[in-house]
Amino acid sequence: MAVLGEFVYSAQGDAADGPALTSPETLSNPFDARVTLVHQFLNIPLLKEVITDTHFSARDRMGRTLVFMARILQDGTALHIRDIAVDERTAVLLDADGMATVVGVGSAYFLQGTQNPEACKANTPLTFRGVAVRSLRADQRFNLAQWSSSEGASYILSVESGTIHSTLPGGAVYTKKNK
Repeated sequence: MAVLGEFVYSAQGDAADGPALTSPETLSNPFDARVTLVHQFLNIPLLKEVITDTHFSARDRMGRTLVFMARILQDGTALHIRDIAVDERTAVLLDADGMATVVGVGSAYFLQGTQNPEACKANTPLTFRGVAVRSLRADQRFNLAQWSSSEGASYILSVESGTIHSTLPGGAVYTKKNK
C-alpha cells in the first residue's frame, strides 16, 4: 500500500487476490480506474504531503509512485508532493525532530516533485519532469524537516510520454541493490 499523510492508494479498483497495480499500467494511463487515491488518511505533520511506499524496487514501483505524485499535483489536492519509498528488508526510522535513519539491507528513496506534470490526464501517457531523488542505504540519514541529505546518491527522474528517464548511469531508476 502506498500511503500519504493525507492520502492513501486504496486499491479499491483491485480484484481480491488479483495482480498488483503496476508501473506500466499507471504510466500509460494515470487515470486508470485502479489508481484510487483517498483524501485525509493520516494527520502526521512531518509526513504532510508525503507518500510512503514499500517493497519498492523489488516490485518496480517507481512508475506507480511517479503517477501518484503527478495525480496529486494535477488534482490540486496538494501544492507540493514528496515520497519516501523503501525496499524490502529496509526501514526508515524517524525521530521526533525529523531526522530519518535508514536501516536494513536495501535502499530508501526520498523523492520530490519540482514542477507540475505536463501531461496527466485519462488515456494519455504521463509526462512529468524534474523529480529529485536521494537514495540512501543503511546508517545514512535524511532530514525530513528540511527535505535534504548530503549522503547517498542524488539524481533526477523525468517521465516523457509514459517512459521514465534518469540521470543515473545507464538510465537506471533505482540505485544498485545488494546481492
